[in-house]
Amino acid sequence: MLTNLSVRNFALFDELLVDFQPGFNVLTGETGAGKSILIDAFNIALGGKASADYIRLGKEFFLVQAVFDISGLDAAQKLLDGLGIEYPDNELILSRKIAAAGKGVSTANGIRIPAGVLKNIGDLLVDVHGQYENQQLLKQDTYLGLIDGHAGPDGEKLLKEYKEIFTALKNTVKQIRQNEANAVERERKLDILAWEIDEIEKAGLKAGEDKSLEAKKIKLVNKEKILTALSGAYNIIDGEGGEGEGLSAGAAKLLKALDAAARYDTAAEKIRKTAEELSYALADIKTELAGRLDESETGGDLEMIEQRLDLIYRLKKKYGENIDDVLKYCSDAQKERETLLRAEESAGQLEERKLELAAKASALARDLSAQRARGAELFAARALEHIHDLAMPQARFVVEIKTKEALSETGQDEIQFLFSANAGQELRPLNKVASGGELSRIALSVKTVFMNEGGPPTMVFDEVDTGVGGKTAQRMAEKMAIIALKKQVLCITHLPQIACMADCHIYIDKKEDGLTTWIEIEKLGEQARVSELTRMVAGDSQTQIARDNARQMLEMAAQRKEHLRVQNTGK
Repeated sequence: MLTNLSVRNFALFDELLVDFQPGFNVLTGETGAGKSILIDAFNIALGGKASADYIRLGKEFFLVQAVFDISGLDAAQKLLDGLGIEYPDNELILSRKIAAAGKGVSTANGIRIPAGVLKNIGDLLVDVHGQYENQQLLKQDTYLGLIDGHAGPDGEKLLKEYKEIFTALKNTVKQIRQNEANAVERERKLDILAWEIDEIEKAGLKAGEDKSLEAKKIKLVNKEKILTALSGAYNIIDGEGGEGEGLSAGAAKLLKALDAAARYDTAAEKIRKTAEELSYALADIKTELAGRLDESETGGDLEMIEQRLDLIYRLKKKYGENIDDVLKYCSDAQKERETLLRAEESAGQLEERKLELAAKASALARDLSAQRARGAELFAARALEHIHDLAMPQARFVVEIKTKEALSETGQDEIQFLFSANAGQELRPLNKVASGGELSRIALSVKTVFMNEGGPPTMVFDEVDTGVGGKTAQRMAEKMAIIALKKQVLCITHLPQIACMADCHIYIDKKEDGLTTWIEIEKLGEQARVSELTRMVAGDSQTQIARDNARQMLEMAAQRKEHLRVQNTGK
Protein backbone atom coordinates (compact mmCIF):
# COMPACT_ATOMS: atom_id res chain seq x y z
CA MET A 1 0.00 0.00 0.00
CA LEU A 2 1.19 3.53 -0.82
CA THR A 3 1.62 5.52 2.40
CA ASN A 4 3.00 8.79 1.03
CA LEU A 5 4.44 10.49 -2.02
CA SER A 6 6.96 13.33 -1.91
CA VAL A 7 7.97 15.53 -4.83
CA ARG A 8 10.67 18.17 -5.16
CA ASN A 9 11.34 20.54 -8.07
CA PHE A 10 8.90 18.65 -10.29
CA ALA A 11 7.02 20.70 -12.94
CA LEU A 12 4.87 23.15 -10.94
CA PHE A 13 5.67 21.50 -7.61
CA ASP A 14 8.33 23.13 -5.43
CA GLU A 15 8.22 20.64 -2.61
CA LEU A 16 5.35 18.62 -1.20
CA LEU A 17 4.52 15.55 0.82
CA VAL A 18 1.09 13.96 0.51
CA ASP A 19 -0.09 11.11 2.71
CA PHE A 20 -2.50 8.43 1.51
CA GLN A 21 -4.55 5.97 3.50
CA PRO A 22 -6.08 2.54 2.91
CA GLY A 23 -9.33 2.38 0.98
CA PHE A 24 -10.65 4.95 -1.49
CA ASN A 25 -8.49 8.07 -2.04
CA VAL A 26 -9.65 10.75 -4.49
CA LEU A 27 -7.78 13.73 -5.90
CA THR A 28 -9.82 16.69 -7.16
CA GLY A 29 -9.19 20.24 -8.33
CA GLU A 30 -9.84 22.58 -11.20
CA THR A 31 -8.89 21.51 -14.71
CA GLY A 32 -5.18 22.19 -15.15
CA ALA A 33 -4.51 22.34 -11.42
CA GLY A 34 -1.87 19.59 -11.65
CA LYS A 35 -3.67 16.40 -10.70
CA SER A 36 -2.28 14.42 -13.62
CA ILE A 37 1.17 15.93 -13.03
CA LEU A 38 1.15 14.31 -9.60
CA ILE A 39 0.31 10.95 -11.18
CA ASP A 40 3.14 11.52 -13.68
CA ALA A 41 5.51 11.98 -10.75
CA PHE A 42 4.16 8.81 -9.13
CA ASN A 43 4.70 6.87 -12.36
CA ILE A 44 8.31 8.05 -12.54
CA ALA A 45 8.88 6.91 -8.93
CA LEU A 46 7.63 3.49 -10.07
CA GLY A 47 10.19 3.29 -12.89
CA GLY A 48 8.14 4.91 -15.67
CA LYS A 49 9.60 7.03 -18.46
CA ALA A 50 11.38 10.09 -17.06
CA SER A 51 12.55 13.31 -18.69
CA ALA A 52 14.59 16.27 -17.57
CA ASP A 53 11.78 18.40 -19.05
CA TYR A 54 9.91 17.85 -15.77
CA ILE A 55 12.54 19.79 -13.80
CA ARG A 56 11.05 22.99 -12.39
CA LEU A 57 12.31 26.17 -14.04
CA GLY A 58 15.54 27.37 -12.46
CA LYS A 59 16.27 24.08 -10.66
CA GLU A 60 19.04 21.57 -11.36
CA PHE A 61 17.15 18.34 -10.67
CA PHE A 62 13.84 16.82 -9.61
CA LEU A 63 13.29 14.14 -6.98
CA VAL A 64 10.23 11.93 -6.56
CA GLN A 65 9.86 9.41 -3.74
CA ALA A 66 7.09 6.92 -2.95
CA VAL A 67 6.85 5.08 0.38
CA PHE A 68 5.02 1.74 0.60
CA ASP A 69 3.96 -0.69 3.29
CA ILE A 70 4.69 -4.11 1.76
CA SER A 71 3.32 -6.26 4.59
CA GLY A 72 2.06 -9.56 3.18
CA LEU A 73 3.28 -8.81 -0.37
CA ASP A 74 5.18 -12.04 -0.95
CA ALA A 75 6.07 -11.36 -4.60
CA ALA A 76 7.56 -7.94 -3.84
CA GLN A 77 9.43 -9.23 -0.79
CA LYS A 78 10.84 -12.16 -2.79
CA LEU A 79 12.10 -9.79 -5.49
CA LEU A 80 13.73 -7.50 -2.91
CA ASP A 81 15.31 -10.50 -1.15
CA GLY A 82 16.80 -11.57 -4.47
CA LEU A 83 18.27 -8.10 -4.92
CA GLY A 84 19.71 -8.07 -1.40
CA ILE A 85 17.53 -5.10 -0.39
CA GLU A 86 16.33 -5.07 3.21
CA TYR A 87 12.91 -3.69 4.18
CA PRO A 88 12.82 -3.10 7.94
CA ASP A 89 9.30 -2.79 9.39
CA ASN A 90 8.01 -3.82 5.90
CA GLU A 91 8.66 -0.29 4.62
CA LEU A 92 9.90 0.25 1.07
CA ILE A 93 11.03 3.64 -0.26
CA LEU A 94 11.33 3.97 -4.04
CA SER A 95 13.18 7.07 -5.22
CA ARG A 96 14.11 8.62 -8.56
CA LYS A 97 16.31 11.66 -9.13
CA ILE A 98 16.84 13.18 -12.57
CA ALA A 99 19.44 15.90 -13.17
CA ALA A 100 19.22 18.65 -15.79
CA ALA A 101 21.87 16.85 -17.85
CA GLY A 102 19.52 13.89 -18.07
CA LYS A 103 21.44 11.59 -15.73
CA GLY A 104 19.15 9.63 -13.41
CA VAL A 105 19.56 7.73 -10.15
CA SER A 106 17.02 5.14 -8.95
CA THR A 107 17.06 3.63 -5.47
CA ALA A 108 15.08 1.19 -3.33
CA ASN A 109 15.57 1.72 0.40
CA GLY A 110 18.73 3.67 -0.41
CA ILE A 111 20.20 0.91 -2.61
CA ARG A 112 20.97 2.11 -6.13
CA ILE A 113 19.23 0.02 -8.81
CA PRO A 114 18.66 0.28 -12.59
CA ALA A 115 15.47 2.00 -13.72
CA GLY A 116 14.32 -1.29 -15.28
CA VAL A 117 14.55 -3.06 -11.92
CA LEU A 118 12.69 -0.15 -10.31
CA LYS A 119 9.88 -0.68 -12.82
CA ASN A 120 9.78 -4.42 -12.06
CA ILE A 121 9.30 -3.58 -8.37
CA GLY A 122 6.71 -0.91 -9.17
CA ASP A 123 4.68 -3.30 -11.32
CA LEU A 124 4.22 -5.53 -8.27
CA LEU A 125 2.97 -2.63 -6.15
CA VAL A 126 0.75 -0.44 -8.34
CA ASP A 127 -1.68 -0.88 -11.25
CA VAL A 128 -2.15 2.47 -13.01
CA HIS A 129 -5.31 2.76 -15.11
CA GLY A 130 -5.91 5.78 -17.29
CA GLN A 131 -7.07 6.74 -20.76
CA TYR A 132 -4.23 4.71 -22.26
CA GLU A 133 -5.46 1.53 -20.56
CA ASN A 134 -8.98 2.26 -21.84
CA GLN A 135 -7.58 2.40 -25.34
CA GLN A 136 -5.85 -0.93 -24.76
CA LEU A 137 -9.34 -2.50 -24.67
CA LEU A 138 -9.64 -1.56 -28.34
CA LYS A 139 -6.62 -3.72 -29.18
CA GLN A 140 -7.30 -7.38 -29.80
CA ASP A 141 -3.84 -8.35 -28.56
CA THR A 142 -4.93 -7.32 -25.04
CA TYR A 143 -7.81 -9.78 -24.78
CA LEU A 144 -5.84 -12.99 -24.50
CA GLY A 145 -3.91 -11.67 -21.49
CA LEU A 146 -7.16 -10.70 -19.75
CA ILE A 147 -8.67 -14.15 -20.26
CA ASP A 148 -5.50 -15.92 -19.12
CA GLY A 149 -5.36 -13.61 -16.12
CA HIS A 150 -8.77 -14.94 -15.12
CA ALA A 151 -7.83 -18.61 -15.59
CA GLY A 152 -6.60 -19.23 -12.05
CA PRO A 153 -3.64 -21.40 -10.93
CA ASP A 154 -4.62 -24.36 -13.16
CA GLY A 155 -4.74 -22.20 -16.26
CA GLU A 156 -1.49 -20.48 -15.33
CA LYS A 157 0.22 -23.84 -14.87
CA LEU A 158 -1.13 -25.14 -18.19
CA LEU A 159 -0.01 -22.03 -20.07
CA LYS A 160 3.47 -22.25 -18.53
CA GLU A 161 3.77 -25.92 -19.55
CA TYR A 162 2.59 -25.13 -23.08
CA LYS A 163 5.09 -22.28 -23.45
CA GLU A 164 7.96 -24.54 -22.35
CA ILE A 165 7.02 -27.21 -24.91
CA PHE A 166 6.44 -24.64 -27.65
CA THR A 167 9.83 -23.04 -26.97
CA ALA A 168 11.50 -26.46 -27.21
CA LEU A 169 9.61 -27.11 -30.47
CA LYS A 170 10.65 -23.75 -31.91
CA ASN A 171 14.29 -24.36 -31.00
CA THR A 172 14.19 -27.82 -32.57
CA VAL A 173 12.69 -26.47 -35.80
CA LYS A 174 15.34 -23.75 -35.82
CA GLN A 175 18.07 -26.36 -35.42
CA ILE A 176 16.62 -28.47 -38.26
CA ARG A 177 16.51 -25.45 -40.56
CA GLN A 178 20.04 -24.54 -39.62
CA ASN A 179 21.17 -28.08 -40.37
CA GLU A 180 19.47 -27.94 -43.76
CA ALA A 181 20.99 -24.58 -44.54
CA ASN A 182 24.43 -25.87 -43.53
CA ALA A 183 24.18 -29.20 -45.37
CA VAL A 184 26.14 -28.04 -48.44
CA GLU A 185 28.77 -26.33 -46.30
CA ARG A 186 28.97 -29.43 -44.10
CA GLU A 187 29.60 -31.70 -47.11
CA ARG A 188 32.27 -29.34 -48.40
CA LYS A 189 33.93 -29.28 -45.00
CA LEU A 190 33.81 -33.08 -44.74
CA ASP A 191 35.57 -33.41 -48.11
CA ILE A 192 38.30 -30.99 -47.07
CA LEU A 193 38.81 -32.70 -43.71
CA ALA A 194 38.97 -36.16 -45.32
CA TRP A 195 41.63 -34.95 -47.81
CA GLU A 196 43.70 -33.26 -45.08
CA ILE A 197 43.52 -36.26 -42.75
CA ASP A 198 44.52 -38.61 -45.60
CA GLU A 199 47.45 -36.39 -46.60
CA ILE A 200 48.85 -36.29 -43.05
CA GLU A 201 48.24 -39.97 -42.31
CA LYS A 202 49.90 -41.09 -45.57
CA ALA A 203 53.00 -39.12 -44.61
CA GLY A 204 53.44 -41.36 -41.55
CA LEU A 205 55.10 -38.62 -39.54
CA LYS A 206 56.95 -39.36 -36.32
CA ALA A 207 57.71 -36.87 -33.58
CA GLY A 208 61.23 -35.37 -33.99
CA GLU A 209 61.67 -36.98 -37.41
CA ASP A 210 62.56 -33.71 -39.12
CA LYS A 211 65.42 -33.01 -36.70
CA SER A 212 66.81 -36.52 -37.16
CA LEU A 213 66.67 -36.15 -40.94
CA GLU A 214 68.38 -32.78 -40.81
CA ALA A 215 71.20 -34.34 -38.83
CA LYS A 216 71.55 -37.16 -41.41
CA LYS A 217 71.51 -34.64 -44.22
CA ILE A 218 74.37 -32.69 -42.63
CA LYS A 219 76.39 -35.90 -42.33
CA LEU A 220 75.80 -36.88 -45.93
CA VAL A 221 76.61 -33.44 -47.28
CA ASN A 222 79.90 -33.45 -45.28
CA LYS A 223 80.66 -37.15 -45.80
CA GLU A 224 84.16 -36.69 -47.28
CA LYS A 225 85.24 -34.29 -44.55
CA ILE A 226 83.99 -36.69 -41.87
CA LEU A 227 85.80 -39.67 -43.49
CA THR A 228 89.04 -37.75 -43.76
CA ALA A 229 88.87 -36.62 -40.14
CA LEU A 230 87.93 -40.06 -38.81
CA SER A 231 90.65 -41.79 -40.89
CA GLY A 232 93.22 -39.33 -39.63
CA ALA A 233 92.21 -39.97 -36.07
CA TYR A 234 92.34 -43.74 -36.61
CA ASN A 235 95.82 -43.53 -38.12
CA ILE A 236 97.08 -41.42 -35.23
CA ILE A 237 96.04 -44.19 -32.83
CA ASP A 238 97.01 -47.11 -35.05
CA GLY A 239 100.12 -45.63 -36.70
CA GLU A 240 99.04 -46.47 -40.28
CA GLY A 241 99.51 -44.14 -43.19
CA GLY A 242 102.03 -42.01 -41.42
CA GLU A 243 105.50 -41.86 -40.02
CA GLY A 244 106.36 -43.37 -36.67
CA GLU A 245 104.35 -45.61 -34.49
CA GLY A 246 100.76 -44.92 -33.42
CA LEU A 247 99.41 -43.98 -30.03
CA SER A 248 98.39 -47.59 -29.33
CA ALA A 249 101.95 -48.83 -29.72
CA GLY A 250 103.29 -45.95 -27.67
CA ALA A 251 100.80 -46.66 -24.91
CA ALA A 252 101.86 -50.34 -24.88
CA LYS A 253 105.55 -49.39 -24.49
CA LEU A 254 104.64 -46.92 -21.75
CA LEU A 255 102.72 -49.59 -19.85
CA LYS A 256 105.60 -52.09 -20.20
CA ALA A 257 108.09 -49.59 -18.84
CA LEU A 258 105.88 -48.75 -15.90
CA ASP A 259 105.36 -52.46 -15.14
CA ALA A 260 109.12 -52.78 -14.61
CA ALA A 261 109.21 -49.77 -12.32
CA ALA A 262 106.17 -50.90 -10.34
CA ARG A 263 107.90 -54.16 -9.38
CA TYR A 264 110.40 -52.22 -7.31
CA ASP A 265 108.59 -48.95 -6.54
CA THR A 266 105.06 -49.09 -5.06
CA ALA A 267 104.53 -45.39 -5.76
CA ALA A 268 104.86 -46.09 -9.51
CA GLU A 269 101.86 -48.49 -9.36
CA LYS A 270 99.37 -45.61 -9.45
CA ILE A 271 101.02 -44.21 -12.54
CA ARG A 272 101.01 -47.68 -14.13
CA LYS A 273 97.21 -48.02 -13.56
CA THR A 274 96.57 -44.67 -15.21
CA ALA A 275 98.66 -45.75 -18.18
CA GLU A 276 96.72 -49.02 -18.29
CA GLU A 277 93.43 -47.09 -18.40
CA LEU A 278 94.83 -44.94 -21.19
CA SER A 279 95.70 -48.08 -23.15
CA TYR A 280 92.15 -49.41 -22.74
CA ALA A 281 90.62 -46.03 -23.70
CA LEU A 282 92.70 -45.87 -26.86
CA ALA A 283 91.56 -49.39 -27.77
CA ASP A 284 87.89 -48.33 -27.31
CA ILE A 285 88.39 -45.19 -29.39
CA LYS A 286 90.01 -47.24 -32.13
CA THR A 287 87.08 -49.68 -32.17
CA GLU A 288 84.49 -46.86 -32.30
CA LEU A 289 86.43 -45.10 -35.07
CA ALA A 290 86.48 -48.30 -37.08
CA GLY A 291 82.70 -48.62 -36.70
CA ARG A 292 82.11 -44.99 -37.66
CA LEU A 293 84.31 -45.41 -40.71
CA ASP A 294 82.22 -48.42 -41.80
CA GLU A 295 78.99 -46.41 -41.35
CA SER A 296 80.40 -43.44 -43.22
CA GLU A 297 81.36 -45.72 -46.06
CA THR A 298 77.77 -46.97 -46.45
CA GLY A 299 76.14 -43.52 -45.62
CA GLY A 300 72.55 -43.09 -46.89
CA ASP A 301 70.46 -41.80 -49.79
CA LEU A 302 70.73 -38.01 -49.67
CA GLU A 303 68.08 -37.55 -52.34
CA MET A 304 65.50 -39.60 -50.40
CA ILE A 305 66.24 -37.64 -47.23
CA GLU A 306 65.83 -34.32 -49.04
CA GLN A 307 62.52 -35.49 -50.55
CA ARG A 308 61.28 -36.52 -47.09
CA LEU A 309 62.32 -33.20 -45.59
CA ASP A 310 60.58 -31.37 -48.43
CA LEU A 311 57.35 -33.28 -47.70
CA ILE A 312 57.61 -32.46 -44.01
CA TYR A 313 58.25 -28.78 -44.84
CA ARG A 314 55.12 -28.59 -47.00
CA LEU A 315 53.00 -30.22 -44.30
CA LYS A 316 54.34 -27.84 -41.63
CA LYS A 317 53.64 -24.89 -43.88
CA LYS A 318 49.97 -26.00 -44.11
CA TYR A 319 49.26 -27.38 -40.67
CA GLY A 320 51.74 -26.11 -38.04
CA GLU A 321 55.18 -24.95 -37.07
CA ASN A 322 56.47 -28.41 -36.19
CA ILE A 323 55.57 -32.07 -36.55
CA ASP A 324 53.74 -32.09 -33.20
CA ASP A 325 51.49 -29.28 -34.48
CA VAL A 326 50.81 -31.19 -37.71
CA LEU A 327 49.86 -34.35 -35.78
CA LYS A 328 47.61 -32.33 -33.46
CA TYR A 329 45.92 -30.71 -36.46
CA CYS A 330 45.23 -34.19 -37.83
CA SER A 331 43.75 -35.30 -34.49
CA ASP A 332 41.53 -32.21 -34.29
CA ALA A 333 40.41 -32.68 -37.87
CA GLN A 334 39.39 -36.27 -37.12
CA LYS A 335 37.32 -35.09 -34.14
CA GLU A 336 35.65 -32.35 -36.20
CA ARG A 337 34.87 -34.85 -38.94
CA GLU A 338 33.26 -37.19 -36.41
CA THR A 339 31.18 -34.29 -35.06
CA LEU A 340 29.96 -33.39 -38.55
CA LEU A 341 29.12 -37.00 -39.27
CA ARG A 342 27.15 -37.20 -36.02
CA ALA A 343 25.29 -34.03 -37.04
CA GLU A 344 24.15 -35.82 -40.18
CA GLU A 345 23.06 -38.81 -38.13
CA SER A 346 21.18 -36.55 -35.63
CA ALA A 347 19.06 -34.95 -38.37
CA GLY A 348 16.69 -37.90 -38.24
CA GLN A 349 16.55 -37.72 -34.46
CA LEU A 350 15.70 -34.02 -34.65
CA GLU A 351 12.82 -34.75 -37.01
CA GLU A 352 11.50 -37.35 -34.58
CA ARG A 353 11.82 -34.89 -31.69
CA LYS A 354 10.00 -32.22 -33.70
CA LEU A 355 7.06 -34.53 -34.33
CA GLU A 356 6.96 -35.55 -30.67
CA LEU A 357 7.05 -31.95 -29.42
CA ALA A 358 4.48 -30.82 -31.99
CA ALA A 359 2.09 -33.52 -30.80
CA LYS A 360 2.57 -32.47 -27.16
CA ALA A 361 2.17 -28.78 -27.99
CA SER A 362 -1.02 -29.45 -29.98
CA ALA A 363 -2.51 -31.48 -27.13
CA LEU A 364 -1.65 -28.77 -24.60
CA ALA A 365 -3.02 -26.09 -26.94
CA ARG A 366 -6.36 -27.97 -27.09
CA ASP A 367 -6.44 -28.23 -23.30
CA LEU A 368 -5.57 -24.54 -23.09
CA SER A 369 -8.40 -23.67 -25.48
CA ALA A 370 -10.88 -25.65 -23.40
CA GLN A 371 -9.62 -23.96 -20.22
CA ARG A 372 -9.90 -20.54 -21.85
CA ALA A 373 -13.40 -21.26 -23.12
CA ARG A 374 -14.56 -22.01 -19.56
CA GLY A 375 -12.72 -18.99 -18.17
CA ALA A 376 -13.97 -16.70 -20.96
CA GLU A 377 -17.58 -17.63 -20.30
CA LEU A 378 -17.20 -16.94 -16.59
CA PHE A 379 -15.26 -13.72 -17.22
CA ALA A 380 -17.86 -12.42 -19.68
CA ALA A 381 -20.71 -13.18 -17.28
CA ARG A 382 -19.00 -11.38 -14.38
CA ALA A 383 -17.99 -8.41 -16.51
CA LEU A 384 -21.51 -8.12 -17.96
CA GLU A 385 -22.98 -8.05 -14.47
CA HIS A 386 -20.88 -4.99 -13.67
CA ILE A 387 -21.58 -3.42 -17.09
CA HIS A 388 -25.31 -3.69 -16.39
CA ASP A 389 -24.75 -1.99 -13.05
CA LEU A 390 -23.06 0.90 -14.86
CA ALA A 391 -26.29 2.13 -16.52
CA MET A 392 -26.14 -0.22 -19.51
CA PRO A 393 -28.92 -2.68 -18.58
CA GLN A 394 -29.48 -3.84 -22.17
CA ALA A 395 -25.84 -4.34 -23.00
CA ARG A 396 -24.45 -7.67 -24.14
CA PHE A 397 -20.83 -8.72 -23.80
CA VAL A 398 -19.43 -11.94 -25.25
CA VAL A 399 -15.91 -13.34 -25.46
CA GLU A 400 -15.48 -15.13 -28.79
CA ILE A 401 -12.65 -17.67 -29.14
CA LYS A 402 -11.52 -18.89 -32.56
CA THR A 403 -8.98 -21.64 -33.04
CA LYS A 404 -6.18 -20.98 -35.50
CA GLU A 405 -4.47 -23.76 -37.42
CA ALA A 406 -0.93 -22.73 -36.53
CA LEU A 407 0.58 -22.87 -33.07
CA SER A 408 1.95 -19.67 -31.57
CA GLU A 409 3.65 -18.54 -28.36
CA THR A 410 0.27 -18.46 -26.59
CA GLY A 411 -1.47 -21.42 -28.18
CA GLN A 412 -3.94 -21.57 -31.05
CA ASP A 413 -6.56 -19.13 -29.82
CA GLU A 414 -7.64 -15.82 -31.26
CA ILE A 415 -9.93 -13.87 -28.94
CA GLN A 416 -12.39 -11.12 -29.76
CA PHE A 417 -14.55 -9.08 -27.38
CA LEU A 418 -18.02 -8.57 -28.85
CA PHE A 419 -20.26 -5.84 -27.50
CA SER A 420 -23.73 -4.40 -27.98
CA ALA A 421 -24.85 -1.45 -25.83
CA ASN A 422 -28.56 -1.49 -26.67
CA ALA A 423 -31.34 -3.99 -27.23
CA GLY A 424 -31.84 -4.97 -30.86
CA GLN A 425 -28.26 -4.21 -31.88
CA GLU A 426 -26.06 -7.02 -33.14
CA LEU A 427 -22.90 -7.98 -31.34
CA ARG A 428 -19.88 -6.42 -32.97
CA PRO A 429 -16.16 -6.14 -32.09
CA LEU A 430 -15.69 -3.83 -29.12
CA ASN A 431 -13.24 -1.61 -30.97
CA LYS A 432 -15.88 -0.85 -33.63
CA VAL A 433 -18.88 0.06 -31.48
CA ALA A 434 -17.87 1.29 -28.00
CA SER A 435 -17.95 5.04 -27.29
CA GLY A 436 -15.48 6.71 -24.92
CA GLY A 437 -17.92 6.62 -22.01
CA GLU A 438 -18.88 3.03 -22.68
CA LEU A 439 -15.23 2.08 -22.89
CA SER A 440 -14.54 3.67 -19.49
CA ARG A 441 -17.36 1.68 -17.94
CA ILE A 442 -16.26 -1.59 -19.54
CA ALA A 443 -12.68 -0.99 -18.36
CA LEU A 444 -13.90 -0.40 -14.80
CA SER A 445 -16.02 -3.54 -15.00
CA VAL A 446 -12.94 -5.54 -16.02
CA LYS A 447 -10.96 -4.08 -13.11
CA THR A 448 -13.78 -4.99 -10.73
CA VAL A 449 -13.77 -8.58 -12.01
CA PHE A 450 -10.06 -8.81 -11.33
CA MET A 451 -10.10 -7.27 -7.86
CA ASN A 452 -10.03 -10.74 -6.25
CA GLU A 453 -7.42 -12.16 -8.63
CA GLY A 454 -4.38 -10.93 -6.68
CA GLY A 455 -2.12 -8.45 -8.42
CA PRO A 456 -0.81 -5.10 -7.14
CA PRO A 457 -2.38 -3.88 -3.87
CA THR A 458 -2.74 -0.28 -5.11
CA MET A 459 -4.84 0.77 -8.10
CA VAL A 460 -4.71 4.22 -9.69
CA PHE A 461 -7.62 5.48 -11.83
CA ASP A 462 -6.57 8.58 -13.77
CA GLU A 463 -9.78 10.28 -15.00
CA VAL A 464 -11.39 7.03 -16.13
CA ASP A 465 -14.75 8.79 -15.62
CA THR A 466 -14.29 10.77 -18.83
CA GLY A 467 -17.49 10.87 -20.87
CA VAL A 468 -19.84 9.76 -18.08
CA GLY A 469 -22.03 11.50 -15.55
CA GLY A 470 -25.24 11.32 -13.51
CA LYS A 471 -26.35 7.84 -12.45
CA THR A 472 -23.53 6.21 -14.39
CA ALA A 473 -20.95 8.22 -12.45
CA GLN A 474 -22.58 7.09 -9.21
CA ARG A 475 -22.35 3.46 -10.30
CA MET A 476 -18.68 3.91 -11.27
CA ALA A 477 -18.03 5.38 -7.83
CA GLU A 478 -19.64 2.36 -6.22
CA LYS A 479 -17.49 -0.01 -8.28
CA MET A 480 -14.32 1.77 -7.18
CA ALA A 481 -15.56 1.75 -3.58
CA ILE A 482 -16.08 -2.02 -3.87
CA ILE A 483 -12.53 -2.44 -5.21
CA ALA A 484 -11.30 -0.27 -2.33
CA LEU A 485 -12.67 -2.86 0.13
CA LYS A 486 -9.89 -5.20 -1.08
CA LYS A 487 -7.26 -2.81 -2.42
CA GLN A 488 -6.06 0.74 -2.02
CA VAL A 489 -7.59 2.98 -4.72
CA LEU A 490 -6.32 6.37 -5.92
CA CYS A 491 -8.66 8.18 -8.29
CA ILE A 492 -8.39 11.51 -10.09
CA THR A 493 -11.88 12.74 -10.84
CA HIS A 494 -13.96 15.77 -11.82
CA LEU A 495 -17.23 14.15 -10.76
CA PRO A 496 -18.80 14.85 -7.34
CA GLN A 497 -20.61 11.50 -7.47
CA ILE A 498 -17.19 9.81 -7.29
CA ALA A 499 -15.50 12.27 -4.95
CA CYS A 500 -18.20 11.91 -2.27
CA MET A 501 -17.51 8.17 -1.97
CA ALA A 502 -13.89 8.68 -0.93
CA ASP A 503 -12.38 7.64 2.37
CA CYS A 504 -9.66 10.25 1.87
CA HIS A 505 -10.19 13.43 -0.19
CA ILE A 506 -7.12 15.34 -1.45
CA TYR A 507 -7.51 18.76 -3.07
CA ILE A 508 -4.96 20.08 -5.59
CA ASP A 509 -4.82 23.81 -6.27
CA LYS A 510 -2.66 25.88 -8.60
CA LYS A 511 -1.41 29.22 -7.24
CA GLU A 512 0.36 32.16 -8.85
CA ASP A 513 1.58 35.59 -7.75
CA GLY A 514 2.30 37.16 -11.12
CA LEU A 515 5.94 36.04 -11.04
CA THR A 516 5.71 32.33 -10.57
CA THR A 517 3.24 29.46 -10.44
CA TRP A 518 3.13 26.60 -7.95
CA ILE A 519 0.83 23.83 -6.79
CA GLU A 520 -0.46 23.20 -3.28
CA ILE A 521 -2.06 20.03 -1.96
CA GLU A 522 -4.44 19.74 0.98
CA LYS A 523 -6.07 16.73 2.63
CA LEU A 524 -9.63 17.87 3.22
CA GLY A 525 -11.57 17.60 6.46
CA GLU A 526 -15.36 17.30 6.58
CA GLN A 527 -16.18 20.99 6.11
CA ALA A 528 -13.55 21.44 3.41
CA ARG A 529 -14.99 18.41 1.59
CA VAL A 530 -18.40 20.06 1.63
CA SER A 531 -16.87 23.19 0.07
CA GLU A 532 -15.03 21.23 -2.62
CA LEU A 533 -18.10 19.14 -3.51
CA THR A 534 -20.10 22.37 -3.70
CA ARG A 535 -17.56 23.75 -6.15
CA MET A 536 -17.66 20.54 -8.21
CA VAL A 537 -21.48 20.62 -8.37
CA ALA A 538 -22.28 24.33 -8.58
CA GLY A 539 -19.06 26.05 -9.65
CA ASP A 540 -19.06 29.66 -8.49
CA SER A 541 -22.66 29.43 -7.25
CA GLN A 542 -21.69 28.78 -3.63
CA THR A 543 -25.23 29.01 -2.27
CA GLN A 544 -26.46 27.48 0.96
CA ILE A 545 -28.67 25.16 -1.07
CA ALA A 546 -25.63 23.97 -2.98
CA ARG A 547 -23.72 23.42 0.28
CA ASP A 548 -26.64 21.52 1.81
CA ASN A 549 -26.78 19.39 -1.31
CA ALA A 550 -23.08 18.63 -1.03
CA ARG A 551 -23.44 17.74 2.66
CA GLN A 552 -26.33 15.43 1.81
CA MET A 553 -24.25 13.76 -0.89
CA LEU A 554 -21.59 12.93 1.72
CA GLU A 555 -24.16 11.53 4.15
CA MET A 556 -25.79 9.36 1.47
CA ALA A 557 -22.36 8.23 0.26
CA ALA A 558 -21.44 7.11 3.77
CA GLN A 559 -24.64 5.07 3.99
CA ARG A 560 -24.07 3.58 0.55
CA LYS A 561 -20.48 2.62 1.38
CA GLU A 562 -21.60 0.88 4.54
CA HIS A 563 -24.21 -1.05 2.57
CA LEU A 564 -21.59 -2.07 -0.02
CA ARG A 565 -19.18 -3.12 2.71
CA VAL A 566 -21.72 -5.42 4.33
CA GLN A 567 -22.91 -6.71 0.96
CA ASN A 568 -19.39 -7.57 -0.26
CA THR A 569 -17.66 -8.67 2.94
CA GLY A 570 -20.53 -9.88 5.12
CA LYS A 571 -19.22 -7.75 8.00
